[in-house]
Amino acid sequence: MDAQHDLGLMYIKGVGVSEDHSKAAQWIEKSASQGNHDAQYMLGMMYYLGQGVPKLHSGLKNLLYESTKLRVCPN
Repeated sequence: MDAQHDLGLMYIKGVGVSEDHSKAAQWIEKSASQGNHDAQYMLGMMYYLGQGVPKLHSGLKNLLYESTKLRVCPN
């Protein structure tokens, strides 16, 4: 699941592959659906920004909140 997230990031940045936000979204969505919190957050941001996916705002607050529940934020 982390490899899928990493591959998605490679497509976002164009590292080793051609930059392609649609392909990035596909890989990140696969990782997010398997419980990867970083991928869930990234997918939420991609929907918020409309990068590789339709721009949506409905329900994003919950998706972003769920993705950060288990994270520890430094002070």
